[in-house]
Amino acid sequence: MFNIAEIADKIRQARIGKNLTQMNVADALGVTYQAVSNWERGNSMPDIGKLGDLSSLLEITLEDLLGHTTASEHIQKLMDNKEYEDVQISLPELADLSPLLPPVVVQELALRVQASAIEELVSIAPFISQETLEQLAKKLKAESLSELSMIAPFIGKDALEHMAAGLKAESLSELSSLAPFIGKDALERMAAGLKAESLSELSSLAPFIGRDALDRMAQGLKAESLSELSMIAPFMNTETLDRLLR
Repeated sequence: MFNIAEIADKIRQARIGKNLTQMNVADALGVTYQAVSNWERGNSMPDIGKLGDLSSLLEITLEDLLGHTTASEHIQKLMDNKEYEDVQISLPELADLSPLLPPVVVQELALRVQASAIEELVSIAPFISQETLEQLAKKLKAESLSELSMIAPFIGKDALEHMAAGLKAESLSELSSLAPFIGKDALERMAAGLKAESLSELSSLAPFIGRDALDRMAQGLKAESLSELSMIAPFMNTETLDRLLR
């Protein structure tokens, strides 16, 4: 992985050594002054389209700028081979490079690689389209809802439910983390057999499931206080509320 702080310092030191202002660098590369400033503060990195010009301008090799890593070797190959035909890369390696690459390049490379785990897809999720991510994700099957919740913010409901097929929740907390991203029917199926230990525990799930399912999960519970009951009251049947108050 790139050390962004070190790269930022190398850019700044090389610029000063060439007696160039940040504006000089910006004008030479066709970028904004703010972009160069962000590079030198470690807030962002130059994309692959600017790296070659930047290293030439500052008279610093790409290897010296990025560090001698597998990632910098891949960057050089990508710069030399515009079709990316000879680039052999794993998803973890691609995740390191993704901040420097145009999304279309990340997507093209990602589609050539077979993901072995959902965690690998999560690492590149911010850099590719939802459609591409779902195409890759549908080839995987989640082992648990906790694992599935990692990728849930990046894919659509249908793809998420496809990956969740056959899974059951082990706890309400596990289910609650997934609830905002999945449909009510699928959520209730995964919640089958679960019962809450308290109304407070159930309240995080209440906005996402039906009243009947909520009533079933609340069986045997009693309200400890009116404030606890008020959190869940809008989502429950009247008969169940009456029972909880007794």
